[in-house]
Amino acid sequence: MHMRNIEKIVLVTTIVLIAILIGYWLGTKNVEAEFVVHVAKPSIASDLMRGNDEEGAETSGTDSDSDLILPTESVIILDEHKVININTADFDMLVQLPGIGDSLATRIIEYREVYGNFKDIYELMNVSGIGEKKFDALIEMITVN
Repeated sequence: MHMRNIEKIVLVTTIVLIAILIGYWLGTKNVEAEFVVHVAKPSIASDLMRGNDEEGAETSGTDSDSDLILPTESVIILDEHKVININTADFDMLVQLPGIGDSLATRIIEYREVYGNFKDIYELMNVSGIGEKKFDALIEMITVN
């Protein structure tokens, strides 16, 4: 069975339209990311390891890698949503979270000062005033990494 030219054109056009529609559909699907990317500034890290401050002046340096303090990002953009690191977030960042007012932000910071960094996000429920319902509203917006 031989196809006429018009039939070939219709078939190719149909296949192309189906491919475009599938591509559009896949592009508009909400896909959740499964990883978090931390951004470090290599120039600052290498200056600190060499014992230079930000202006390039010589400092005392460090004796070991364990003494090295690098800047930590507190906010990570993930799928166009803010994800706040509850281990490094300051007061102003914590109060941006829904349901976290001044007193809860203060309690979160005090908890960190007493017990150290949160091991996982579920430990946040140990802070007085954060129950399961409030935690469920925050779970997509917080991280400890």
